[in-house]
Amino acid sequence: MNNCSYVNTINGGQKMNRIELELDGLNCAGCAAKIEKLSREINGVEAAGLDFVSKTLKIELIEDAEAASITDEIKKIVNKLEPHVIVIDRTNVHRDEHDHHHEKMGKSEIAKLIIGGVLFILPLILGLEGTPRFLVCPFLWGSRI
Repeated sequence: MNNCSYVNTINGGQKMNRIELELDGLNCAGCAAKIEKLSREINGVEAAGLDFVSKTLKIELIEDAEAASITDEIKKIVNKLEPHVIVIDRTNVHRDEHDHHHEKMGKSEIAKLIIGGVLFILPLILGLEGTPRFLVCPFLWGSRI
């Protein structure tokens, strides 16, 4: 038996189970619409919605519905319509998990940003226009100033 997990949510005082699946490799909007439609027709499914951009299929189940069997049936539907698509169960995945890291900025990075900002704003404050000749000329014409 599949070890499918589901989330219990409260919907108007009624307990509702929800499954969230990622359809990795789904490229066809028409097939996505068919998967969404066929998912809605499964016994035990209250509602189904597929976000084509994020490739996420969200299924709301009737309270006593078996999440594992519904997930298996959706996988069969996806495999029939789009055999190359991989169905990933994202039901209990933490929302902030993703592939890159948010590193905290150290004091040196903050100092670099402040210095860069000051150097950028300084010519505007002092009313300097164009590129200062004493910086550019030695590089362009050698030492002929």
